[in-house]
Amino acid sequence: MKTQFGYFDYAGQEQPTYDPGLDVECLVCGEILSSPMVTPSLMLEGDNRSYFYRLHKHCSDGLSPEQESEVDGLLLDTIIKARNNLN
Repeated sequence: MKTQFGYFDYAGQEQPTYDPGLDVECLVCGEILSSPMVTPSLMLEGDNRSYFYRLHKHCSDGLSPEQESEVDGLLLDTIIKARNNLN
């Protein structure tokens, strides 16, 4: 299964270590990404890795702050679960 988020391993990195590309689903509407898009990014506290995902701009514009937090939470939960499975 292709993940919907990418990441950079360190600050100043020009190209992501992993980029899922554009042939993934928008986390809001479930449709394959198309322009225009936005690319939110976030980091876990104490981590060097920076994560990002892409959404259709119109999907992002329609989100309340609480819904934005829910989408970010989906990504963070996925990262934390993956790390726990490695240990």
